[in-house]
Amino acid sequence: MKLKNIFLCITAIIISIGIYACKDESNIIIPTPSVQLDSARYDWKNILIPNEVGAYLSSNPWMPDTDEVFIIPEQKNKVFHYKSGYYNFIEFPSGVELNDIKGLSPTEGYLFGMKQEEGKNIPYFYRWNGNSFFRIPVNICSDKIFKPEREPAIVRNSNEMWLSSPGVNWKFDGYNLIAYPLPDTNAYSWGFYDKYNKLKCYYFISSYDTVLNSSQVHYETTKILEFDGNDWNIIFQLKQKAEHELTLPYYYFYQIRNTMLILIHNIASDNLYEWNQNNSLNFIKSYPRGLLPEIGFDPHFPIIGNPPNDIIFYGIALNSSIGHWNGTRFSLENTSLTNRDINFARGTMLDSNYCLLWDAGIQFRQVFLLFSKRKNLTKQN
Repeated sequence: MKLKNIFLCITAIIISIGIYACKDESNIIIPTPSVQLDSARYDWKNILIPNEVGAYLSSNPWMPDTDEVFIIPEQKNKVFHYKSGYYNFIEFPSGVELNDIKGLSPTEGYLFGMKQEEGKNIPYFYRWNGNSFFRIPVNICSDKIFKPEREPAIVRNSNEMWLSSPGVNWKFDGYNLIAYPLPDTNAYSWGFYDKYNKLKCYYFISSYDTVLNSSQVHYETTKILEFDGNDWNIIFQLKQKAEHELTLPYYYFYQIRNTMLILIHNIASDNLYEWNQNNSLNFIKSYPRGLLPEIGFDPHFPIIGNPPNDIIFYGIALNSSIGHWNGTRFSLENTSLTNRDINFARGTMLDSNYCLLWDAGIQFRQVFLLFSKRKNLTKQN
């Protein structure tokens, strides 16, 4: 009864302040916990690569072509490059810390990093021309400290790119690097353009509060911000107890390409929502409690795709399987790695093709690249 009362109170508060607006769920038919999965929709090619490209500490992959991928491995002064069955490491000057790589085409990619020189953090940016990297001159237009981490960069076009460092989002126009401070000075943000061409970012802030003279309780505050051309403005924030405090409902936030998804974990069900242009929530789907782990989804792992009708879920459940959601049904993907333990995974997509960086094996660590190719199915479920 106590959990139910907490849930009702939280729901009422959110509705009253006008940030939790969603579709009426009174007519939702919740499926039974045992779900029939479609057969695999993709063929997967698995490639064993060096362990130092481990997924946990590496960058997200950049996939400029269906058989090519770039990854910054754990050692930050080199780039792993795979193409058409061959791979190599491209090394950069000692002391350079590379953070992320993104691009616009197979002949236009951007590599972001920094190096400490004479007590200052100097940007080291490079451009990929299809054959090699060359360094780009950068003019810093701020006295803020430039210290990017592994939060993904945005490459909008050749004259607009965004990076994050503590309390600051940096805009790079191809030459000038301009600082736009965030409301929270220590926040690392994840930025993206939404499907309505609005620039947004989000981040999490941890805090500890003492409740009723008891021990400290760990809280997490999620903030979503929008850029108006000059400043970052908070458009949504939610403070909740941290996941390990075992309080329901619990909100998981996922940014996939140009979409923000929110999974609300309740007592009896998991409900998936999409953040819309009115800064409220559109209901997508309701799942019975335990169904998502059943198809291989673990909420602590990233999910990738093109929501709401093309999403890859992966995690530690069901022998580290991969599930694909087509807007109607799940498929269970056969990667031939489903009996291996998974430490972590990252992924990206190009058109309808996926590339996963799969860090497998706890005792005997192995790292794989997984490339997908859509099956020519005569009948789609």
